[in-house]
Amino acid sequence: MTDTDDNGRQLTSEPGEWISVQQAAARLKIRDRSVRRMVAEGRLLRRLRQGKAEVWVSESMTSEDDTDESIENGHMPSRDGNGTSLDGTDMALAVIGQQRALIERLNELAAQQMAPLLQKLDDRDTKIQDLERENGRLQAELAAVQQCQMTSVDLGNRPWWRRWFGL
Repeated sequence: MTDTDDNGRQLTSEPGEWISVQQAAARLKIRDRSVRRMVAEGRLLRRLRQGKAEVWVSESMTSEDDTDESIENGHMPSRDGNGTSLDGTDMALAVIGQQRALIERLNELAAQQMAPLLQKLDDRDTKIQDLERENGRLQAELAAVQQCQMTSVDLGNRPWWRRWFGL
């Protein structure tokens, strides 16, 4: 079936129907928010009819297409990728597998974000060590200069005639 928008433009040639966001969420077994996000991403068509938003859901759309999304949104999958109904154990294993995949992805993202921070930390540690060495060298130099000043101060406190005659 070909459907058109309010201006008579052809939207899709897939069989399906325009339904409300809530009905689409129920049919796809996801939350309303996920339907709106799919519309924003361009994965679903949307139109306004009498001031209400409608979403085009084709007959080929089933919950297994959005299993990952439904898990992310707190919904359990009821079918596997082949459309076979899952029992409790299979559902639990499917969820565990998807959670593992999500955890691995999270770890990858965390590692990517931490790499530049760890590099900066190493650079700063190196800089601190360099500054500590420089500080030690400068403290030794200061002590030598202060020692020289003490010697010259002793000479400067004697009267001129003692310095002149070496007394």
